[in-house]
Amino acid sequence: AQYWIGESYCGLDLYETAITEFLKVSYNYPTITDWAASAELRAGECYLRLKQFTKARSIFQRVISKFGAGSNYGRQASEHLKNL
Repeated sequence: AQYWIGESYCGLDLYETAITEFLKVSYNYPTITDWAASAELRAGECYLRLKQFTKARSIFQRVISKFGAGSNYGRQASEHLKNL
């Protein structure tokens, strides 16, 4: 549910609030990879929309570090980094 709260805030263009909600998912459920990684990627995407590129880069690098460059999440994060 926490992830979808973040998505709802994204839909309202309330990206800072969405980031907070997405990072709660990662913090509260670090062992559920799909949830944690997806939420961190979305937080990074919100930072991109806010033009906070340094924070976005940090999030994407953290995804790669935590979940591996070869994972689906790592590849998505790498793609975002290439576009920065």
